[in-house]
Amino acid sequence: ANLMSANLRGAISVISFSGVGNEKRYGFVVKHEDTIMVKLGCFWDTDKKAIATVSEKYGKDSGYVAILEASIKCLKEQG
Repeated sequence: ANLMSANLRGAISVISFSGVGNEKRYGFVVKHEDTIMVKLGCFWDTDKKAIATVSEKYGKDSGYVAILEASIKCLKEQG
C-alpha cells in the first residue's frame, strides 16, 4: 500500500481492510485526535467524504460501504 500522501502524524489508531468486492479494494481508516480520515487508493479525505464517494461509485448497500462504515464505527467507539 502506498501511504506516501497520507499524513499519519498524530494518528492514534489505524484499521486496514483488503479484498473488498470484485475489484479487491483496500483501505485505511485513521483516527487522529479530532477527526477520522480515510485512505483509499489515491483518495485521502474525511470519513464523511469517503462514505459519500464510495456510495456514489459502488452503491450505498455495497460491501465496500459496509466495511468502511464498520471501520469508522470501531475507531469512533475508542473514545
